[in-house]
Amino acid sequence: MRGAPILRLALATILLIVAGIPVWSLTRPVSVPVPVRKAPSAVDSREVVLRLTALPPADSLAVFLLGEMIPAASDGTRTVRLPTDAADLVVRGTWPDSGSACAVRVIATQDSLDILDATLWGDGKIEDVITIPPP
Repeated sequence: MRGAPILRLALATILLIVAGIPVWSLTRPVSVPVPVRKAPSAVDSREVVLRLTALPPADSLAVFLLGEMIPAASDGTRTVRLPTDAADLVVRGTWPDSGSACAVRVIATQDSLDILDATLWGDGKIEDVITIPPP
């Protein structure tokens, strides 16, 4: 045999290690940070009044912004602080008679001007997303 077998073994081991480093860096798990959505501050937000009307009257009617429920006043209006750009609201409603047609009208008012007037339709249950446009 020519050459030293120990030297050949050492050289082969070094080559495998050097070739394995890129494979190891591509296949190891890396934790990805979850993006955190911040609530709109008073500086970069606007105040919008939402009026919801359900026909026939709903058992439950809720509006969600960024996963948090927006509480309603006794007359069904909600005052919301939204970001200055477009905002998505999730509207959910349920009715006692699940087979009949039902509707929810959503009117968004900003500075005494209606910026959105939408009607959502369903059969006993409504869950839909409404986008409030920027001013």
